[in-house]
Amino acid sequence: MRQAYEKLQMWADNQGLEWHQNRLLGLYHSNPDIVPAPLCHYVACLAVDVPVLRRGPVSCLTIPGGMHATLNLSGQYGELLPMLHKFYVEWLPDSGYRLGDIPAFVRYQRCQFIDKDELFDLQLCVPISL
Repeated sequence: MRQAYEKLQMWADNQGLEWHQNRLLGLYHSNPDIVPAPLCHYVACLAVDVPVLRRGPVSCLTIPGGMHATLNLSGQYGELLPMLHKFYVEWLPDSGYRLGDIPAFVRYQRCQFIDKDELFDLQLCVPISL
């Protein structure tokens, strides 16, 4: 994941786009609680305010809206997976909601993959439905 953000930062620099941790997002196409880490599909994202040409290894997407459970989480690299586990195994089954069919995503204030101290401060948005 760190390499994906490094690649994204190089691309953003070449495009003249503003690079700040609070503009970073990540899409979780796989649930790391049940899919082994090497097989998880994760997309590193940068929020942009201007249209971007789609060329090279980076493309544009719009994160779908809808109902989401949101969690504000902070900690150090390695502490996020136990937090995700607690949400998926404890809260979700007892909530009356079902997991939605679009990827969960995170909005970073501080991203553990690029932070020199490997700290994170993020909002996790998990799609849910009744």
